Amino acid sequence: MFKFLYLLPLLVLMSVSCININISDMGTADLREYDLYKDSTFPDKKILVIDINGIIRGGDGVFGNSGVTPNGVREILAKANWEGDIDAIILRMNTPGGEVTASDMIYKDIKAFKDRAGIPVYTSIGSLGASGGYYIAAATDRIYAQPTTVVGSIGVIAQFPKFKGLADKVGFEMVTIKSGANKDMANPLGDMSSEQVAIFQGMVDSMYNRFLKVVILGRDDFKTAEELKPIADGRIYTAQQALDNKLIDRIGYIEDIVKDLKKELNTDSVRVVKYSKKYVNNPTLYAKSPEINLVNLEVLDNLNSQSQAGFFYIWAPLDQ
Repeated sequence: MFKFLYLLPLLVLMSVSCININISDMGTADLREYDLYKDSTFPDKKILVIDINGIIRGGDGVFGNSGVTPNGVREILAKANWEGDIDAIILRMNTPGGEVTASDMIYKDIKAFKDRAGIPVYTSIGSLGASGGYYIAAATDRIYAQPTTVVGSIGVIAQFPKFKGLADKVGFEMVTIKSGANKDMANPLGDMSSEQVAIFQGMVDSMYNRFLKVVILGRDDFKTAEELKPIADGRIYTAQQALDNKLIDRIGYIEDIVKDLKKELNTDSVRVVKYSKKYVNNPTLYAKSPEINLVNLEVLDNLNSQSQAGFFYIWAPLDQ
């Protein structure tokens, strides 16, 4: 009941000002195909762009569809499988990461599709490809980052809101009847024991070790966790630092990926497309979802996501 308290100032702001609202994927229509780029009238090959844009979450946000979800990615992969004419995939990424399980599900689906279809899958990171985003990128054949991209934050964060001090001040008390000492672990109205901290630390360590295994599996430059751990302490890197540390394969733009894929596909002409439930106006390789000048509900959803108890592959500097 307390997780929305932090939203109150923003809700007040909503009533007196106008800021942006992202309306991507708010429609319920079937996925439609849109051209982002083609270099001939009758191109030989087709490349599909899949957006990994925003907070990675298990389901829709409180204020509607925002960020990226396993179901959303799975729908796109299902259409690609059904169409059967996709020769390569580019993940167009801009995300700080998100929920552990959601990140892992998307990783699994992309890797399974790549292995089954036998087509190249590349990642193009825009502004940010951190934590859960990098986890997903590890499923792809090559990772590209733009010169000003932020990459990395390999690690796990567990966060649990605590309102005991506030409850004591306002005189609020919760009576809890439980079957065991740890049944209400991370109760926001109580204190966490040293035993409970140790339990959570063990869970975080387990999820961190899985992250390391995923990166090692996807990046040939790392053979053991001991080789990876020195650069996998949660820090973020510039594109050049990421390249130097072998976390990415090349510094370049999405056009560079298209050129490299043309070489890999042995073709001089390609058509780059995306699937979307919404109308795409003047689509390009860098096209973003349309925005209207109202309230940025995605921002509110992102704040709400980061305020909930749970385990996250996310770079969340406001929480640290």
